[in-house]
Amino acid sequence: MSRVKLDKIFDNTFDESGYEGQSIKFKISSSYVDTDDAEGYLYEDILVKKVDELIRTSEFAKFNKLNKDGKPPKLSKLQMNEIYTFIVNSIKDFNKVDIFSIVTDYFDIQSTKFYNSLSNSHKEDLIIELDKRMNILEKKRIRKLF
Repeated sequence: MSRVKLDKIFDNTFDESGYEGQSIKFKISSSYVDTDDAEGYLYEDILVKKVDELIRTSEFAKFNKLNKDGKPPKLSKLQMNEIYTFIVNSIKDFNKVDIFSIVTDYFDIQSTKFYNSLSNSHKEDLIIELDKRMNILEKKRIRKLF
């Protein structure tokens, strides 16, 4: 009695490889551009570690713990502003735009929501710092922020 139908368990070919020994050539596309340098990665890594250390050793450590569902707690506007104020006042050797970016990633907060929760003085500091880098106020023809 011979079998006509193949059995999924006994007649499989999972152990066989599709690789036949030919050489593989890999070339990075000329359109790929990596704008970050090693120094940028180190700078960001140091800042992330500083923010993490500050949060873990502060009253804000409770916001770094996941709830029963495995999700971080929702932060109110006041809490977001307090956290940002604490971190900006504690870290003086990094610029505020980078701190803002790291904190939004750290707490998984939408950047627009986080920005809107900040006080006007923090918003103005961020815009002024961005203006120094990119001259956005002149480009957007803005004279007064607040």
